[in-house]
Amino acid sequence: MNEAQVKEALGKVIDPALGHDIVTYRILRSVEVQGDDVLVRLDIPTAAYPQLQRRELAQRVEKACKDVGAKRVTVIPEVVTAFMPAPSDKAVLKGPKNVIAVAAGKGGVGKSTVATNMALALARHGAKVGLLDTDVFGPSIPTMLGAPEVPPQANEQQRITPAIHHGIKVISFWDTVIGENNELVYICAFDDLAHRTKAWAAFQADPEWLAARKASEANGPLVERVVNKIWKPTPFSPLQ
Repeated sequence: MNEAQVKEALGKVIDPALGHDIVTYRILRSVEVQGDDVLVRLDIPTAAYPQLQRRELAQRVEKACKDVGAKRVTVIPEVVTAFMPAPSDKAVLKGPKNVIAVAAGKGGVGKSTVATNMALALARHGAKVGLLDTDVFGPSIPTMLGAPEVPPQANEQQRITPAIHHGIKVISFWDTVIGENNELVYICAFDDLAHRTKAWAAFQADPEWLAARKASEANGPLVERVVNKIWKPTPFSPLQ
């Protein structure tokens, strides 16, 4: 029994979750053979890969190795999140490997609910997750998530440090508004919900903001300005 024989056998192992062989889909990272012992390292492409299928995959790998003569097989699966590289080094959002956009052409259809549940579910599976809430007219995600374990901050470089809710990094327009001189004004400076709500209501009642909302031709540039002021200065650390 040698490494080539083991790899050939593993090429016939079908991933129980993806339905394709583990060699073609690059689930197999490496094989080490020492006598009758075989060590197999696997790259699990997502933290959301079900545990039941992980165990089944390990059993299939072990059986394939023993079928070609292995006496003892050690299978080490490790989550290595799959991702497509950014199209250029000028990517705006640095850090996250993958971005899932939740959007719709209509309000009130559940975008925030879907985004929140998806982020929490991925985090529960073990993924490192961030949630960027760019609802500029009525953000509800901070309400859904409740009080943060760590509130958002502004560092010395005037960059937003995301809040931590249930282990995920969150930045929302609820935490920031745009001031008269295009600077960021932090509603998050108010610790209690009553003051935050009052500050938010005052901002929404601002005549300039109301005029911009009513002028359909201004909505696009306005939203782009707000979104860019929120996400570009935010130092998200590496996320999956």
